[in-house]
Amino acid sequence: MSPIPNLPPRVEPLAPPYEPELQALLRRMTPPGAPSILALFRVLAHNPGLAERSTGWGAYLLGRKATLPLRDREVVIDRVCARCGAQYEWGVHVAAFGEAAGFDAQQTADLRWIRQPFLDHRGAFGKFIIHGHTPMGEVDVQPNRIGIDTGAAYGGKLTAIGLESMQRWFLSVG
Repeated sequence: MSPIPNLPPRVEPLAPPYEPELQALLRRMTPPGAPSILALFRVLAHNPGLAERSTGWGAYLLGRKATLPLRDREVVIDRVCARCGAQYEWGVHVAAFGEAAGFDAQQTADLRWIRQPFLDHRGAFGKFIIHGHTPMGEVDVQPNRIGIDTGAAYGGKLTAIGLESMQRWFLSVG
């Protein structure tokens, strides 16, 4: 079973030219020295009020007083960037925060490319894994893992797994 192919973004980032007020907001949101406005910010700019409010949220999540430790935060950000094909954002975070987060070269590569080796692995992981974030047309049951992402974000079914004692079942809609 192969993953659902990459599709265009669900919300296309805005493209210039921007109204002056929006341009000023995007400039405030963009890190110093960034060569372009991040796609994430250009998506948020569809709703300027949301974009404005996200600046405080972003400062809280990414600032010195963040509740999530730097390493954990960077694992999440780097995996999302790799999953979404956000090359620029990936490069910014790896270059700016990778060393500070304690990632060596192998760990950085794993954050980006670990998906296929994980999906192909048939040996034990130490624990049985139930996961999403790899859309397939159907539930993917393997000896060491179950993938329950059936592509709801791309028009496929939404699937959940039920677990009780040693029994399991799947619920799907769509």
